[in-house]
Amino acid sequence: GILEACEDLRSIQEAKREWIDLKVLVHRHFRHLQSQVLWQRLLQGAIGRPEQFPHMQMIVETLLVFPMSTSCCERGFSCMKRIKSDWRGSLSNQMLNSLLRISLHGPEVEDYNAEQAVEKWWQSGQRTRRPMFSD
Repeated sequence: GILEACEDLRSIQEAKREWIDLKVLVHRHFRHLQSQVLWQRLLQGAIGRPEQFPHMQMIVETLLVFPMSTSCCERGFSCMKRIKSDWRGSLSNQMLNSLLRISLHGPEVEDYNAEQAVEKWWQSGQRTRRPMFSD
């Protein structure tokens, strides 16, 4: 949207004017905010008058979806390579997705309490796991 809208000189001049107005407004009233909070408030329309910065909102929306680096993607591919080895090549997409999420975003091994997980698994299900088992 912003790239198409700025094809004519008038839109480019409006975008430049918005940028200068936004810089002045942020410098006067919002310097104390972290950048993520500042951009979030701009997108919500909490900075300036409603619809005062349409070009800047579009630019911020565009910039916030660009990754700063490819390291997160590379970590994901490395993790998938560890999980989906030749021995585990028949994993379903759902299971692979679950294992990737656990590996990338799960708790650290030292922080993981296996007893709680086993207890939850033991208590879940439609029937008891080992009916002859007694504590």
